[in-house]
Amino acid sequence: MILRLSDWNKYPKAIVDTKTTNKSFIRVAQIYKAMGVENHAFLLALHNPDLQGVDPFDPNLTTDQRYAIVTEVSENPWYFFREIIRIPTSGTLAGISFIANRANIAYLWCCFNHLTTMIIMPRQTGKSVVADSCNTYMLIAGGTNIKMVLFTKDNGLRVSNIERLKSIFDLLPWYINTRDKSDSNNTENITINSLKNRLDTVVGQNTLAGAMKVGRGLTVAILQVDELAFIPHVKESLETALAATGAARENAKNSGSHYYNTYTTTPGYINTEEGAYAKWIYDGCARWTEKFLDLPNQDELNDTIRKNTRRGNLSVLIEYNHRQLGKTDEWLKERILEANATGDRAEADFLNKWSQGSAASPISKENLVRLRDSLMSKKYVDISTEGYVMNWYVEEDEVLNGLPGRQVVLGMDSSEMIGNDYTALCGRDVSTGEVLCTAIINETNVLTLSNFIANLLIKYPNMTFIPEAKSTGVAIIDTVAQIFISKGYNPFTRIFNYIADERDTNKEYAKLWDNISRGFGLSDIYNKYRREFGYRTSGVGKNSRDNLYGTSFNSSIKYTAHLVRDNELITELESLVIKNGRIDHPNNGNDDAVVSWILPYFMLTQGKNLESYGIDTSKVLSSVKIAISDENGGPVEEYKRIKQQRIKDALEVYLDRMKKCEDPYIKQQLATKAKSLYDTLDEESIVAFNLQDLLSKVTDEARIKRIGNVKKYAF
Repeated sequence: MILRLSDWNKYPKAIVDTKTTNKSFIRVAQIYKAMGVENHAFLLALHNPDLQGVDPFDPNLTTDQRYAIVTEVSENPWYFFREIIRIPTSGTLAGISFIANRANIAYLWCCFNHLTTMIIMPRQTGKSVVADSCNTYMLIAGGTNIKMVLFTKDNGLRVSNIERLKSIFDLLPWYINTRDKSDSNNTENITINSLKNRLDTVVGQNTLAGAMKVGRGLTVAILQVDELAFIPHVKESLETALAATGAARENAKNSGSHYYNTYTTTPGYINTEEGAYAKWIYDGCARWTEKFLDLPNQDELNDTIRKNTRRGNLSVLIEYNHRQLGKTDEWLKERILEANATGDRAEADFLNKWSQGSAASPISKENLVRLRDSLMSKKYVDISTEGYVMNWYVEEDEVLNGLPGRQVVLGMDSSEMIGNDYTALCGRDVSTGEVLCTAIINETNVLTLSNFIANLLIKYPNMTFIPEAKSTGVAIIDTVAQIFISKGYNPFTRIFNYIADERDTNKEYAKLWDNISRGFGLSDIYNKYRREFGYRTSGVGKNSRDNLYGTSFNSSIKYTAHLVRDNELITELESLVIKNGRIDHPNNGNDDAVVSWILPYFMLTQGKNLESYGIDTSKVLSSVKIAISDENGGPVEEYKRIKQQRIKDALEVYLDRMKKCEDPYIKQQLATKAKSLYDTLDEESIVAFNLQDLLSKVTDEARIKRIGNVKKYAF
């Protein structure tokens, strides 16, 4: 079959069938081409050009034509999905053609590349159809002696799946459908005895012992788990099964047969055991990108996937919303109304949203809606020479030209390298706070990852780096800084550090900055003060986790929730819960992407001396400042509020000086100036700031102090 550009060489007579009557395949190929995918025509492959324009359902086909079609089907699955299979639907006895879209073609491509694949799509966009179609192909044309298992939630779903498959078989051309009277006719399996192929079904069990027994029966090379997030004790069943499927998969690989696992599910409740386990699998997958289609071979594909998952496993998540599948918002609203869906189930079924169930979210419902509405398709995806996938939410030309006119802060939460997390990167625009780029990286080689980050910062001189200084983050900071120094760049002006941040209040740092800003002795200074780089999490104060997940998090959500865009980040934010009075990720969950998103906002709102990094402070979150101003009644009202606050601050200074002053004459002068300032306050501020009471308090404190002095010297 043709999966990659190089595969066309194996079939020198093959053509791109642009005359197919199934226009959905042409449309997807055109989308791929518009996205810059070189390997955009594989799904239109026709190995035998003589079959172009031939209707496989024509009752007048010759024997030679039927033989040619059977041969084409056996070696070219794209022909089967494009021209042969029919999907049962109401209103027609003949069924309809398989309608290709970005999600279902990705699913099929991953299966034929032997990957573990999870697919999530809104209801009524073809998730079950593509799984049924793939199962049908494997049974009818995937080879011989193929054993498959469909593991689903309950008997009702099992019966539905089997009945759908039977209906699809009934619509195949008679010379393709090799099922006969000897094959099973029940609701538990499908057989093709002439080929020794079979698909068995099992359902979830309500007891732990039953679940493990089911798991021991799932040792096949092809496994589909349907509605994973709702199968009772699914964790125990799958862990038992996957531990024993290695031999079956290895045998299939050695014999050149097909092998893969797939998870077709609707998002579940992460506060249930099965929902949490499904979410754990979801979190551990590499995110599908059409860039994978251009990787030259299986080894490079596998290596790239492993580097972009949490656990280094060969698993891919294919997730598309209705807009990405060509459906309008009006279509979505109609489907939700038709389904009578509300609340969490509507969001899961149609918006691909995982639900927290009864767990409390730290984000208001209004802001959760703003987060989900911000979801955007990636505008450009770049796979680095190291195999890291960087998702961009700005146009390709802008990325390739160095993001002209923008300034960016890149946050990083690094991996603990314990197998359940990853290094997350998030780049945000200095002026707007919008997410520009993200990456999820699984890499145990710190040097390789550090080189990637250093080269990224060199490529974009308008990018400042704020990593969390913990675990591998410390080693990454060290390596990036040393690379910078060796190449003549100044790490103090590109990586967040407390020497720059505190040089106004720390005389030692101020003196150091004179040399740093001139580039003098950078290596020696860095080696001595390397611990001052990156965000250091402390127990209390500015660098506390409570501050990061308090002030910075809440403000970032309030003013930039509509600019998050990235699905992985949105999903992590939606999954956050309140545990013991503090914001945290759910059990078996992660917040790596969230932390990488908060850090840039922290730097922009609480960092000092940002001009040290080349950041134009007049542009820092300028759109956020406008929003805050509008909240306070507009620019004029905002100016008045700031002016009133400055007056109150000055009054506090005078009152403080009066408390410390011993000279009654000077104290009277200070009181006069304070009263003069007080008269410039507006009525609202005067009510909240009673100067006379404060002056009386200062006078009383002074009198008590004088009495104390008298008593002190009374003897």
